[in-house]
Amino acid sequence: MKKKIVLGTAQFSGDYGITEKKNKISKKEIHKILKTLLSENLNHLDTSLEYKNSFNKIKSFNFKNWQITTKLSPRKLNFSSEKNLYLSVENEINNIKKKLSVKNIKNLLIRNSDIFLTKKGKILFKVLKKIKKKKLIKNFGYSIYNFQTLEKIIITCKPDLIQCPYSILDRRIENVQIINLLKKKKLKISFAESCTGGLMSSIITSYSGSSNIFNLGLVTYSNQAKQKILKVPNKVIKKYGAVSVQCCLSMVNNLSKISNSHINISITGIAGPKGGTKEKPVGLVFIGLKFKKKIFVNKYLFKNKSRKNFQKITVNTVIKTVLSVIK
Repeated sequence: MKKKIVLGTAQFSGDYGITEKKNKISKKEIHKILKTLLSENLNHLDTSLEYKNSFNKIKSFNFKNWQITTKLSPRKLNFSSEKNLYLSVENEINNIKKKLSVKNIKNLLIRNSDIFLTKKGKILFKVLKKIKKKKLIKNFGYSIYNFQTLEKIIITCKPDLIQCPYSILDRRIENVQIINLLKKKKLKISFAESCTGGLMSSIITSYSGSSNIFNLGLVTYSNQAKQKILKVPNKVIKKYGAVSVQCCLSMVNNLSKISNSHINISITGIAGPKGGTKEKPVGLVFIGLKFKKKIFVNKYLFKNKSRKNFQKITVNTVIKTVLSVIK
């Protein structure tokens, strides 16, 4: 597992992510981090000349036995001819090798991967293969943020590796997976949301072509809306509450009757920061799913999360659940 851990250095610059403005990391602290990694036999670094402040802080460290992943932006390259493009890529590689005093670059990642959908990108892909064949790098790939074009790029310009954002709060790549899978299987999906306030529907409809897979999105936030629109019996809400297995089950069952969709999802929970009780604390959520003859409700408790993060994690859980059912 350790061999798969790579240290990213963008946040060392002090103007990126959680280190922005206030929490700047000193050169001394950075070198301490690097030494700690080495003591644990971790020696893979992800850096770039574009991380100017970060690079200036790390370049004096001894990277003799390190594996280096670096990035290039196409705007820095010379596309006037294939030969000049090759020379400009080679020059960038040699430049970072010189500044870090290393003999080899393991991985070269190209930013702004959408360029590979253009004629320039096809030439760049050809050059990268030549660069790899000359053993100037071991692998080449793309650092991506636009997941919608990823599949098209891979078909025409297949890389050795892809770098993308992925965390408990950032599952955009899974969003694309669900879109593509629903399209492939010709399935339509609908949602009845409460605590997520339409976020699930918003994510699906943010992708081009979502009309082929998305039928209906309801935000039945109040008890009245659940009763009037989704026909949740008053006795269910009175006896069990709106945040319950019984209410969630009723929501997804009745959604399936009006949505004309293959997959129906219901979500009800307590997003906080207020509204929780000992029996039903903040972070409690029920997710119901109906697909063909299969119907179930899962219960989750996401503790110590802000309202925004609770909603994101709930949406991520819905996506993961749907993927597990239809794969």
